[in-house]
Amino acid sequence: MAHHCPLKSHKSLSYSEVIAVAETMARVIDNKSPFTHRHSRGVAIVANYLAENAKLNKLECLNINVAGLLHDLGKLGIPEAILNKPGKLDAQEYNMIKRHSYYTYHILNMVDGFEKINH
Repeated sequence: MAHHCPLKSHKSLSYSEVIAVAETMARVIDNKSPFTHRHSRGVAIVANYLAENAKLNKLECLNINVAGLLHDLGKLGIPEAILNKPGKLDAQEYNMIKRHSYYTYHILNMVDGFEKINH
């Protein structure tokens, strides 16, 4: 019987590639629920605007833009029935929604080079 093992690969991406991946992930995240259409992109735009007005350097602004795009990544682990529930969430459902930031942190923690984006 053959054993399958995931290949581990390391590839450095340019910032334009990182942003392209982050924008793609943001579309996937936001399309998971009709309530969040373009939400991540909006967060990224506002965060980048604030970073530029705070006179942060270009690298910090890029990191903040990526963080805005990926801030809800953990919502991919939340059932759509909860994300799209009409009406009020019960306590258990609300607690599950609150976990998405925990999931986001741990997902991004697995990506080398995202230490500043993740904090």
